[in-house]
Order: sequence, then structure tokens, then C-alpha cells
Amino acid sequence: MSAEGTCPSCGGQVTFRFAHAFVAQCTFCGSSIARTDRGLKDLGKRSDVVASEAGLEPYRKGSYKGIPFTLMGRCVLGHPKGGRWSEWYAAMEDGSIGWLAEAQGVFSFSHESRAQVDGASYSYETLAPGTSLVIEGTKYAVAERSTKRIIAAEGELPYEPVFDHDELFVDLVAPGGEVATLDFSGPNAVVYVGRRILLTDLGMDVREGRIDAPAVRTAALACGNCGGAIKLHVPDAARRVTCGSCGSLHEVEGHQFRILETLAQSTLPIL
Repeated sequence: MSAEGTCPSCGGQVTFRFAHAFVAQCTFCGSSIARTDRGLKDLGKRSDVVASEAGLEPYRKGSYKGIPFTLMGRCVLGHPKGGRWSEWYAAMEDGSIGWLAEAQGVFSFSHESRAQVDGASYSYETLAPGTSLVIEGTKYAVAERSTKRIIAAEGELPYEPVFDHDELFVDLVAPGGEVATLDFSGPNAVVYVGRRILLTDLGMDVREGRIDAPAVRTAALACGNCGGAIKLHVPDAARRVTCGSCGSLHEVEGHQFRILETLAQSTLPIL
């Protein structure tokens, strides 16, 4: 069910096309407009939205596991060590919400999980890279523990974005191509589960001249800090890996990789 209102900035008509959408972009002045119980609120303009490498844009359609969806909008996020990626808000026809992540030609599709996470306790501080966690019966390895910040947004979103504010997250991977994220931006961690996909798996065409990034199959890497061997648990999905000897974090880019930082070495069990 759609809703309409008047832009507080320019007076133009603003349309919220999906019931879960709480933020929309005014097509007349470009301001981000939020729905509140007191009316519409102007969140200001963000001019630094970068184009999708694959040509994705709001209101493109696709299907995941037989459920049609529409890409309503996205947030552009920044990593503290540099680099950006996009998280697309997918409005599913069954009323649920999906998220299509786009990072350097690699895509994953996830949804919020309400399943209990196995383990006596977990937190951002205890989930060091390399440690394991069971979610919905699948054993994952922590691939990265870091922060992110929203630097731009476009289209419609199911929440009000807080720009230029650091949010804690933990990314996990499993050997079968499954991925998971623990979002610690709120008072309680929110769990998202999904898997790596190709855009063609969603029935979506990539931009002319662009194909889905080929899988990178690397048996081992040599640490740029200590020279020790780094094992990739999921070679096709690995984007950042941690040296088990010295704790240095590396970013994988094609068949190359570079050291990002040296982390505290984990003493918890390795997957």
C-alpha cells in the first residue's frame, strides 16, 4: 500500500510505494524525506551517491527463491579502511524485507533471521575473526569484525538512515556459500542470513559490458606482515581474511591482496 505527502523542502509530492518504507527521496529537490507520527521530516540532501557498478537502480524487479521483489532503494556504506559498498532494500511480494549487497562485483542476498544463535553468549568484542558461530543449524566462521557508516542513500528505505555515524557489524561465511551478518547498531544484535548469488540468479540483467565477477579460487596466501600461510575457508566468497599467526587483516581483490591492519590475535577455536 502506497502513501503520499508533500515535501517539507520544496512542496513537491513524495510517494512511499511500499508499506515498510519510512524514507523516500523527493524526485523534485532530491531531499531525503522521512515518515514520522508527526508528519514528514526533511533529512536533507546527500549528493555523494555513487553509481552501481552493475547498473542497478531503484524499482528494478527480480525474484529470490521464487518470491518476486522490487529494489526500492539503497544505502551506500563506507569502510573505515577505505572502500564503499551498497546495500539494496528489496521489498518482497510476501511482505518481508530482503537485502541485496553489492561490493566490488560480488553480490549476496540476505534477510533478517529470528532464529536463536547457538552459544552461551556472544558480543561484538568476543566474535574475533576466525571464531565460529552456529546460526539456524549452519556453522559459520567470522570473516570480519569492523565498523561501517552510511554516507549516502537513495530511493525508499525501511528505516531512517543516520549518516556519518559508526555502526558495529560482524560478517560471517560458511563453506556452502552461505553468509551472515550480525548488526550491532542497535541495543540488541540483529542477525541476517543469506548466500552469495549472481544477478542472473535473481532474474536480473547486468549492465551491458559488465558480467558478474568471476570466482577467485586461491588455495593459500602468504601474510604480508609475517609471511605465514593464510587459509581461505571459502575462496570464492572471501573478501577480507585474517592471518592466524599474527592477526593481520588483508583485503582480497581479484588475485591480489593487501594488508589493512594488524589485529589482536584470537585465542578462540578456529572453524
